[in-house]
Amino acid sequence: MMRLSSFFNNFSFTGPLNSNTKVFFFVITEALLIGLAFTTNFVSAFVLKNVLDFDTFKSAAVTNALRIVSIEKFFGVFIEESVQRWSISHIGGWQFWNSYYAAAHPAVAILTLVIILIRSVVWSVTRADWRRVSQYDNSYPYDPTNSAYYIDGSVEKPSIIKRLFFKRGVLSLNPLDQYRFLRTIFLLSIFISLFGYIFLPTMPPRLLNNCDFLNNNGKLLGGCFAEYTFVDTIDKHGSLFFTWKDESIQILNNPYAALPSQHALVAAYVAMVWIVLAASSSSSPSGAPITRPMFRSKLSLFFYLALNSSFLFYPALTLFCIVITANHYLFDAFLGFVILFVATLISLLLLNINNPAPSKLVEELPM
Repeated sequence: MMRLSSFFNNFSFTGPLNSNTKVFFFVITEALLIGLAFTTNFVSAFVLKNVLDFDTFKSAAVTNALRIVSIEKFFGVFIEESVQRWSISHIGGWQFWNSYYAAAHPAVAILTLVIILIRSVVWSVTRADWRRVSQYDNSYPYDPTNSAYYIDGSVEKPSIIKRLFFKRGVLSLNPLDQYRFLRTIFLLSIFISLFGYIFLPTMPPRLLNNCDFLNNNGKLLGGCFAEYTFVDTIDKHGSLFFTWKDESIQILNNPYAALPSQHALVAAYVAMVWIVLAASSSSSPSGAPITRPMFRSKLSLFFYLALNSSFLFYPALTLFCIVITANHYLFDAFLGFVILFVATLISLLLLNINNPAPSKLVEELPM
């Protein structure tokens, strides 16, 4: 029993990584969790092929797709067809766009997650002599004159997001806790979207007017609605990685996994991660985190803002790609952003529960 207890103590979901064994199990566990998150489409495909009735599932996918089109038309944002037509006439480069759709989503996300994972491990192993202490860090107080908490000398009750995000100091978490916080957002977002793929199947735009695309069981995947003019660019032009008719894709892909758009969700998540990293610093001489970036001139502030703005280019480019390749509706992307927001809020609540007070490094405390 003692050996079993000792074994499970090596799994560190909270607290420091104060031994090589804990670091090893931490990396292995995180790699498995991240890898599992990227199987959600495969899981929904398995459920579709082995649990659910295809015709019922397809009928629901058609209904949901037409409902989304109606919602977008009601709000005047059903622009997917016109944007794709304009792109076909003026931009082209479909091998690039199709390959970007196929590969950028997993590659950029995995690279970002690996970077923040390595950052957390390096920080842990180079600060071996630390432990969490329930003591507020008053060395870096928040300046009330620089916040929205005080108006005309009176205290304003902050919103829950302000209380959790700023009071809890997400930007000043050490790299290990910051990784755990950001990883939790990613996992929650991805696994919430899995429920959408199973319980809210949605026919993507490229299949609405398709009348000849059959799955490996001879079932028609498209809706055959002649009033739509979408072009399946991957089917027509191909990509460097796959086409929808590849046998492996037919087996592993859920053709109605469109709502929400994980491409848009993950792209926004990646941008958020890099903005958090750019706004954070854990390399001050004392090892204490800096609560806000310091600017020596307007030029340094300009470059800082430009850097953060550049991170938004990736989700914007991804949104454009998923629309012009007719793989998603704008509503799919919108719901992806909503799920990311909800996952972030849940992660903030968990952070507040697991970290009731900011912690200091043991070497910073008076002996």
